Amino acid sequence: MLLHHVRGPTSFQYLKTVDGVLKETYQAACRARGLLENDDHWENTLREASLSQCPLQLRELFVVILLFCQPSEPLKLWNIFKDDLCEDIRHRIRQQNQDITLPYNEDIYNEGLIQIENKLLQLNDKSLSDFGLPSSVRTESNAAETMTHRYDTNNLTAFVNENLPKLVPDQRHAFETIVDSVIHDKRKVFFLDAPGGTGKTFLTNLILAKIRQSGKIAIAVASSGIAATLLKDGKTAHSTFKLPLSVNLEQQSTCSIRKMDLLVNYYKTPH
Repeated sequence: MLLHHVRGPTSFQYLKTVDGVLKETYQAACRARGLLENDDHWENTLREASLSQCPLQLRELFVVILLFCQPSEPLKLWNIFKDDLCEDIRHRIRQQNQDITLPYNEDIYNEGLIQIENKLLQLNDKSLSDFGLPSSVRTESNAAETMTHRYDTNNLTAFVNENLPKLVPDQRHAFETIVDSVIHDKRKVFFLDAPGGTGKTFLTNLILAKIRQSGKIAIAVASSGIAATLLKDGKTAHSTFKLPLSVNLEQQSTCSIRKMDLLVNYYKTPH
């Protein structure tokens, strides 16, 4: 783009120089020359949303803007709205610490960034660094909290209480056997074999809800995208375990999960 607007450039540094000032990046040079759209529209969108939407919804909107709207300065948007994006996190920590005067701090912002990155990874396998945002500091406790506290226990309890009486005897037997195995860490493999339309998906979602209600981790995985959409927070095996989409039988194929991935232990160990 700069080559089309800068006359007679003599070097790469010349391309990045605007009014005698050397810009750090070509994008910054383009912005200084007015060649890029600004983020006023997205800033106004987030400001308007912050007046009526809860922080969780605001974070989801921020993720959508990052992924699909190509803002020119994501970091600037984060710095403007990070308090609004993390308001519920501060409120929760204030209650936990019994300190209503607790100000915003780096720990609160870090948790907000973790939740934003989790959504980016879930929707499009992107990370904060892809958008020039600060890297989140993740620990194993962060990962565990992300997996176990992403669900509303009250909603799960209501769902279980409402649907448990609807199980027929065979479904109830399977439900009790599988849940007991998970709760008491009896490492087993179960296979539900029944004709279509007899309630396998209904039973599976009820089992997932019961396990998550107990504070344990339940990862819902299916072989296809259509099947995954039928499960609560279901994902395909390819997405969850980073399986290669194209497998050449003549070559060795492996999952691309990194050894140091903080969630790798949750894939290896039943919960």
